[in-house]
Amino acid sequence: MDLQAPCAWPDLSSPFSLTRSCINLTLPTSKQVATTWVVDTLHTAFISHTVYYYTVTRFGDYRSLQEMPVFTFNVEIGLVSLLALIVQLYFAHRSWSIDRKSWPIALAIGALALVQFGFGVGE
Repeated sequence: MDLQAPCAWPDLSSPFSLTRSCINLTLPTSKQVATTWVVDTLHTAFISHTVYYYTVTRFGDYRSLQEMPVFTFNVEIGLVSLLALIVQLYFAHRSWSIDRKSWPIALAIGALALVQFGFGVGE
């Protein structure tokens, strides 16, 4: 292994330095990476708000746990489902693009990803 190669020790100061120097990304893949990053950041913000709400704002108020959950908790469930859908559809696309004969497997992965997304949003 060549330790002087640009991919061996990437500069992690920028989230896009590794992708620019090591992987030849197409524009749709770059957009998908950006979308995944934004959705994951929103998920982190919403779950942080939910934890803060129940552990700091409503500390000791046990009745608040029996009431309707805070809105960020409900939105977070949809974001997790969306994030899982994006990742699983990308996996289905990559499995199809590696071997074009494996389209039944890619189709099954995509169908199950859509079913999971439907159940996740339908909660």
